[in-house]
Amino acid sequence: MELVDFLKLIYRRKIIVLIFIGIGIAAGLIYALVKPTNYRASLLIYVQRETQPASDQYFNYDGYYALQTSTEYTNTVLGLIKSLDVLQRGAEITPYISRDNQKLEQLSAQIKVVKKAPQLIEIAIDDSDQNMGKAVVLALAQSSQERVRILNQNGDKALTIGLVNDEPLVLVQKASLPFCAILGFGFSLILSLILVLIIGGSPPRPKIYRETDSKLSA
Repeated sequence: MELVDFLKLIYRRKIIVLIFIGIGIAAGLIYALVKPTNYRASLLIYVQRETQPASDQYFNYDGYYALQTSTEYTNTVLGLIKSLDVLQRGAEITPYISRDNQKLEQLSAQIKVVKKAPQLIEIAIDDSDQNMGKAVVLALAQSSQERVRILNQNGDKALTIGLVNDEPLVLVQKASLPFCAILGFGFSLILSLILVLIIGGSPPRPKIYRETDSKLSA
């Protein structure tokens, strides 16, 4: 089928296409209106290693090594935050975290831990309860700080993690009306075009000539 024929077919079936588009846009808008509001709570933590105080008597490379060590240790902290030990300690800090191991595993999958910079880590969680999200990320940050101190008691005590912001950042995540409407429009348009292709165009009406008509025309 050529493009011209396809466009003619769409024009003949334009009512079907318009009905589908209207339903799709309405469905997208309804979805955006009824979808519950979600919140993302996030917190930034900074991995660092304290350097020795500067001295006028000698030059040392402690600053360079401190930066290199803390950068490498950031990868360890990434895995530590979502570990079972940290989550269990977080459950002791806030009642928003269940102590059940199965639910802790589910929470671990829900938590997003992203390395934003060589020494910067973001802890984030999406939930319909903004208070729950704030409490969870704060508890995980505190639990991670405690765990790092315990692990480094017999190692490098200068390695620590600190909070960049004292309070979590909370962002509202609500479905966008224009986006859902456009999505509904596109999806319904594709469905309507497929349906038009399946149905096809109206068959041409056969021309019936009667004997009397042919005589009259003669």
